Formats: sequence, C-alpha cells, structure tokens
Amino acid sequence: MSPTNLLNRWMVPLESRSDYLKLHTGKSFRIPFEAMVIFSTNLEPEDLMDPAFLRRLPYKIEVGAPSLERFRRIFEEECRRHGITLPDDIFAKIVDKITREKGVEFAAYQPRFIVDQVVATCRFMGQAPHLEARFIDYAVDNLRVRRSVPRSR
Repeated sequence: MSPTNLLNRWMVPLESRSDYLKLHTGKSFRIPFEAMVIFSTNLEPEDLMDPAFLRRLPYKIEVGAPSLERFRRIFEEECRRHGITLPDDIFAKIVDKITREKGVEFAAYQPRFIVDQVVATCRFMGQAPHLEARFIDYAVDNLRVRRSVPRSR
C-alpha cells in the first residue's frame, strides 16, 4: 500500500477515533481507533499528503543534520562498539568524502552504516575490523548512488 493510500485510509479514523471493519460475511462493526501514530520519513510531507491531511497531524518535528561535533561523537561510539579506533585523518577523510565528494549533509545513521560496511568488508577479507582508506571509500560510496549519465540499454 502506498503511503498516500494509507494516510487517506486513516484520515477519518484518526479524527473520529473509531473505525469500521468488515467481516468476510459482509457484516461491519465499529472499533475504537485510539492510536498514537508516529510517521517518520525522509520525504517531504507535502509530497505525501494534501493540506487537509497535514492539518490533521498537529505535531511535526524535523530531525535535521547533526553538527560536526555530534557527528564525530556518534562515529566514535559506533567505532567503540566494534573495538575500532577513529584516527583524526580517517575522520577528516570521511567528512570530506561525505560533504565535498558526495555533496550530502551529515545524518545520524551514517556512522553506523559506514562502520557496519567496514566491518563486513574486513570480515570478508579475513581481517580484524579497522578503518582503512579503501574500506572508507567503498562504504561512503554505498551511502548514496548517483548516476552521472543515463545507462544505455
């Protein structure tokens, strides 16, 4: 079910706090719809729902990019979980590759993603987990795929 269809399906139950279900026999009955629904998306809310639905969701919280200092703390914690040290030069490479080369903002999920990719690569190569430039390149390249030219068929 598309997010738009789900939102449209829930519009009335969210407002009226009750819903109607139908059995295979055709009989329908009312049930309470007392739920706290929390949506999380990286899509623009206006791309998912119309203004009428946006009004029915009274609280909207944007979770923005972490600061460089917070990003480093998250990264250090992920490394610590895997027994890996985070040298300054490797962190600078990661920052440069994400921001300059990939052109994306920091996101709190990126450190775990990158460290998990590096650990998986090390495991595949039969090595102890460690941060190495070529592993970082591979991991950061997997954050986002961008085709510069359309593929020919």
